[in-house]
Amino acid sequence: MKCINCNNKIKSKDTYCSNCGLNLKNIEVIKEGTNKKSDLIFYLIVIILLIISISVSTWLFLNNNKKEKVDENNIVVNDNEVLFKNFILSVPKGFEKIDDEFIQSDKLLIRYKEYPLSLEQINNNKELLMDTLKKQGYIIEKFEEKIIDEEEYIVVYTKLNNVDYCLLFYEFDSDTNILLTITSNYLSTFQDDWIDIAVDFIKSNKKV
Repeated sequence: MKCINCNNKIKSKDTYCSNCGLNLKNIEVIKEGTNKKSDLIFYLIVIILLIISISVSTWLFLNNNKKEKVDENNIVVNDNEVLFKNFILSVPKGFEKIDDEFIQSDKLLIRYKEYPLSLEQINNNKELLMDTLKKQGYIIEKFEEKIIDEEEYIVVYTKLNNVDYCLLFYEFDSDTNILLTITSNYLSTFQDDWIDIAVDFIKSNKKV
């Protein structure tokens, strides 16, 4: 045990402290090690409470962020739809969406992605586009503008490593342009009705 006045070691039978002379009768003595154990328990409790507090704060922060994202977009699509910018497109019959850029059937693979140029800009920079494709290894077979159901498209027929590709450009609005790359799963010769499938995919758009 220790003297509460000078912290000197004392015996339980002592009536006076041998160091400072304190009368130990009716005075509470401190058992050796009690303070250390109490301090240890206190610090453990503080640490545990701190961990719990951090965990709860992190959970609330992540859930609030998640909620904010849902509230900001507030857009839900099912397995038969894809979200492209501010438009929802219906997946054509016989196709399934692979990820955020591809839909696929047993015959075709169609990739869709945002394109930075409008149709007018593509037409005005046609030669630049052709040169860029050629540098990437594409062989250009035909470049044409198409009007389908009163909507304007640009279609580029190409080959890459002896595989047929069709690049289909469309302009949803002044801020949103799309490029569809259409190719066969079996490396077969390109068929014009494949464009109709891609056009139907585009025409199904609903602005959100």
